[in-house]
Amino acid sequence: AGTLNANNGVTINNAVTATAGTLTIDADVDNNGTGSFTNAAGATVVATGQTLNITAADVVIGAAMNATTVNITDSDGGGIGLGATAVAGGLNISGAELQLITSTGTTELATAGVITVDQITAANSNNVTSLTLDATGAINFSNNASTFNALTAESDAGITLNVGVSVDSGTLTFDADTDNNGTGTFTNAAGATVVATGQTLNITAADVVIGAAMNATTVNISDSD
Repeated sequence: AGTLNANNGVTINNAVTATAGTLTIDADVDNNGTGSFTNAAGATVVATGQTLNITAADVVIGAAMNATTVNITDSDGGGIGLGATAVAGGLNISGAELQLITSTGTTELATAGVITVDQITAANSNNVTSLTLDATGAINFSNNASTFNALTAESDAGITLNVGVSVDSGTLTFDADTDNNGTGTFTNAAGATVVATGQTLNITAADVVIGAAMNATTVNISDSD
């Protein structure tokens, strides 16, 4: 177990291993948006069988990170860009960076801002057994389709799919109105197919706008409010 705290960033240039307990890294303790987490090429972070928590304004993942549970939190609410589209001033994780994360449990990306997802390939997400996206703001899937093993997307302010989203081995869950206040709508636009073949698709929202095919063995749609 270990804890690393800094206001102005944490950089790891050599391998770090936690053999027991939680490894917690907060690179932006004052949450002012200036503290980034970086693990350089070759600087693996290993917490096998344990939990890895990272809080930062941004992350630069240059080497493998391995834990049962991985939680990455945007410190200042600037938003998260996952994949090919970066969020200005946000915490951004490319497809190649996601591919360096291995978690046999859940990996969660959380922000008080918005999340934009663009072009996460099956190879990019294959080492993450189950990915959770948790946003106070909206979650948007844009520009290019994405594939995951299992995915949970949770937003207080709505979820919009402008491109296809699929899972290949686990449950696909969209909660577009997590705070159940009646304002969060789930939308899949024309052409934005939802594919969970052989799996379960769960949608919770104040309203749904279905503009493209949705395919799953089991589909559950719940009124949030």
